[in-house]
Amino acid sequence: MMKPAASHPALSTLPRQIKLKDGSKVTLRLLVPEDADKLVALFADISYSDLRELRDNVLDERVPRRWCRYINYDRVMPVVAEADGRLVAEARRLRLPTPSALSA
Repeated sequence: MMKPAASHPALSTLPRQIKLKDGSKVTLRLLVPEDADKLVALFADISYSDLRELRDNVLDERVPRRWCRYINYDRVMPVVAEADGRLVAEARRLRLPTPSALSA
């Protein structure tokens, strides 16, 4: 597994617990390879209308498993929200190359 780039500012804020409007608490943290089963479970009950908005067919469990197997924190920062031992949300932030990386 590739380790997150230690210099990225977002890493200093994760993991962290936040309180939602309804009073429940979730922990925001980086996705790790061991989350594969939890990520498959998260997407198992996705609605068709939500599925249509996604780029990948997350109902095919090979897709979220592949996301967990090939994490590259230097390209994409995958963040999950976890509550009571299960994932309740997933988001990814694309990390664009810096100008100095482009000239290397």
